[in-house]
Parts: sequence; C-alpha cells; structure tokens
Amino acid sequence: MDKAYTKISRKELVKSLRLVILAYAFGVSFFVVQTGSPFTGFTRLLGAGDLIYGIIMAMPVVGGVMQVFASYFLENTGKRKAIFIGFASIQRLLWIPVAIIPLIIPPDYNVVRIWAVTVLITISSITGSMSSVAFMSWMGALVPPEIKGRFFSRRMAICTFIGALGGMGAGLLLDAVPGFNGFALL
Repeated sequence: MDKAYTKISRKELVKSLRLVILAYAFGVSFFVVQTGSPFTGFTRLLGAGDLIYGIIMAMPVVGGVMQVFASYFLENTGKRKAIFIGFASIQRLLWIPVAIIPLIIPPDYNVVRIWAVTVLITISSITGSMSSVAFMSWMGALVPPEIKGRFFSRRMAICTFIGALGGMGAGLLLDAVPGFNGFALL
C-alpha cells in the first residue's frame, strides 16, 4: 500500500482532509435526498407501487456486486482519484435525467417513466459502487494512520449534522414547491 500522505506537506494534508470533509458532507446531503423520504415521495408521485418501489430501492444492493470488479479494475490501474471522480460524476449526473423524466415524458406513459427511472437508478448504483471502492482506497492512503480514528469520527459527526440539515432543507423545499417541479429542483 502506498503512503500518499508522506508525499505531501502537512499544510497540503490538512487542506486535503478539510476538503474531504466538505465534499463528504455534500455527498451525505445528496445521499439523504437520493435514498430518503424525498425519493420515496418522488417514486410514489410517479405511480410506483410497493413492488416497483422495492425493486428500485434494491438497485443499490445490486450495484454493490460491482465492487468486486471495481477492486480488480482499481488494482490493475492504480488510479484511485481518476476512477472515483469519473464514476462518482456519472453517478450524480444520472440524477438529472431522473429528475426531469416526469417533466418530459407524459403521464400517459407512466410505465415508461417508472422503468426509465429504474434503469437510471440501476446504472447510478453501479457507478456509485465503483466510485466507493476507489474513494475508500484513496482515503486509506491519504489519512495518516496516527489520526485515522480522530479524522473519521470528526468527519462522521460533521456529516451527520450536515445530512440532517440537508434532509430538513429538502423537506422545506418540497413543501414550498409541490409536485414534480419540487423534485426536479431538489
């Protein structure tokens, strides 16, 4: 295992770790919207019943199978940062068409809308799993062993707070802008 933290100055390391916490906080807020009650409301508004909702929510688990292949790919390339940024960008960008599908596909084609969302969520889950492996490996190399516990507990505390605020903000936005327009905006 390489020791990336020995290759940068202390000042650069501190800056990088702060940026990691900031980026992770945004990621947690995204995750709250992506898998929490706002997404449940979105799928229900689309007309998804319990079975379809269950299938959609199982996709992240199905995507998790890809972590085996991601590990192999990562081991052969060694490009943690590029793999993370590439797959995480795809994962997040796929939520743009998810948000606008109900606005561009008429309600008469409800089944098409639901299945299009399901396919996009599946692809997003797969790319999210791929990025997760690269991110964990990258963080394992970036954070020095003597501060790992303190760093990750601090990151978790900050991100839990930010995630709670993000969830409340999402709820307020959906109350202010009802229907698919609110979900698309969110």
